Amino acid sequence: MSWCFRLQISDEDDSDEFTKQELQFAERYLKTHYNLWSSPAGILKSGDTFSTKLREMQSFLGLEVTGKLNEETYELMKQPRCGVPDVGEYNFFPRKLKWSHNNLTYRILNYTPDLKKSEVERAFRKAFKVWSDVTPLNFTRIRTGVADIMISFGRREHGDFYPFDGPSGLLAHAFPPGPGSGGDAHFDEDELWSTDSKGYNLFLVATHEFGHALGLEHSRDPGALMYPIYTYTGNTDFLLPDDDVQGIQTLYGAGDHDPHPDHPKTPEKCSENLTLDAITEFRGEMMIFKDRFFWRLHPQMIEADLVQIRSFWPEIPTKIDAAYEHSDKDRVLLFRGRKVWALNGYDIIEGYPKKIYELGLPKFIKTIDAAVHIGETGKTLFFTGEKYWSYDEQNQIMDKGYPRFIHDDFPGIGRRVDAVYQKNGYLYFFNGPLQFEFSIWDERIVRVLRTNSIFCKKKKEKEKEKKKKKKKKKKKKKKKKKKKKKKKKKKKKKKKEEEEEEEEEGGGGGGGGAGGRGGGGGEGEGEEEEKEKKEKEKEKKEKEKEKEEKKKKKKKKKKKKKKKKKKKGKGFPCPVMFDSRG
Repeated sequence: MSWCFRLQISDEDDSDEFTKQELQFAERYLKTHYNLWSSPAGILKSGDTFSTKLREMQSFLGLEVTGKLNEETYELMKQPRCGVPDVGEYNFFPRKLKWSHNNLTYRILNYTPDLKKSEVERAFRKAFKVWSDVTPLNFTRIRTGVADIMISFGRREHGDFYPFDGPSGLLAHAFPPGPGSGGDAHFDEDELWSTDSKGYNLFLVATHEFGHALGLEHSRDPGALMYPIYTYTGNTDFLLPDDDVQGIQTLYGAGDHDPHPDHPKTPEKCSENLTLDAITEFRGEMMIFKDRFFWRLHPQMIEADLVQIRSFWPEIPTKIDAAYEHSDKDRVLLFRGRKVWALNGYDIIEGYPKKIYELGLPKFIKTIDAAVHIGETGKTLFFTGEKYWSYDEQNQIMDKGYPRFIHDDFPGIGRRVDAVYQKNGYLYFFNGPLQFEFSIWDERIVRVLRTNSIFCKKKKEKEKEKKKKKKKKKKKKKKKKKKKKKKKKKKKKKKKEEEEEEEEEGGGGGGGGAGGRGGGGGEGEGEEEEKEKKEKEKEKKEKEKEKEEKKKKKKKKKKKKKKKKKKKGKGFPCPVMFDSRG
């Protein structure tokens, strides 16, 4: 299992010189994990035996095979690990053992005070599910009696002749399938157990130990769950690596619901719990890595294009730990375990892969969690565990004063980083399902988003735009309708006024006729009087119209002034943000 312990060491030439205490520690390590025998007095039988076992260990853990105890080998010995031996004639792990039945039982004998009972039970249940998902095995918990797999927490000498060694060092061990203590799993109570990256993650350690309880030995693959050294890899959407799937299926066969078919399960980009492995820009488009896949996202693209890593680069492992672009050199660097690949376009540059130590990282670093190049400073930051290093690209050396703690220089983003990229003076840190927009110059978090917003933001923006356009169209239609109605009303009013005028004219003429019939001589005078009357009425109406128009104009002006005042007060709505000031 990939598990790691951070220690700062110096790469000095005289690193082969060790104290008596350190040599005794190395001897104990080789005795426990590589079957190194010594005489009853505790002195090694021969230097050759020590050297042979060192070679065995260096070869198994992927170190340079020298047969000498050097700084790199000693640091790896000090890393927290599983208590089960790696190679040789195992103390308690005979080869090729497996359970003869597929319906297995387990019992939790006691609990760690570090976690709630429900958290411990959930971690174990989830760990068993990892194995039952890829095999025909079924696991049932019992609360009394003897189970196939008995689980307990203990410290130091705990009753099985394989004592623990206090904090760090040995984390847990398990026995292979068989009678008596066969299948039992023991966890060191001197460790701090957790459900996340603090201390040691119980789910990850338990999944590894239950692999032993089912008959698996340690793997040489640093990316495998059954690799003996501990590294926190995150437990959200945990996917069992291929090496472990092949190992367990060799013993028990495949299950009905194998999560590793020819067409692997595609990650759901808009999932609320989405986490990323790595992210980088690549000639203007984003490359976002998750499990065996990566998404290509161009600014002009609405939907991200999902591609299998293997279809582009068959030579590169199917899971990427970290990635960054160096645009000045027109290359992208991809990291997996202790190796780095450089790409120009989609071609691997000659001379790669190289070892990450060639960048100046200490040799005990097994994997890089995240990396980002900051063009303005010419520095590349490498994040691993709770620390980060700064690399000077121009001089090709690590900057002095590093590593530094992540939480000291990037407060609020968490203690670890899954992935990171840089854009327009901001660093975008991904930690679990959250994304932190961090201002490089202000050195603070500007806002917090969900990891999936990198994909779903565009879609949402597009939908918002659509809704806006629809609203605008509706408003326009309403305005048009209102205008039409107003016009109609005006026309009606005009017609009515004209009709009234005509009626008045008709009434005046009738009166004149009657007067004419009544007295012949006064006909001319009556007509003149009528004309004068009409003119006066017309003048009166025109004046009234003018007054009405003036009133309307005044009202319109007042309305406009009110609208202007309202607009000044409104302003633009601000987006909801979380900054470092709370």
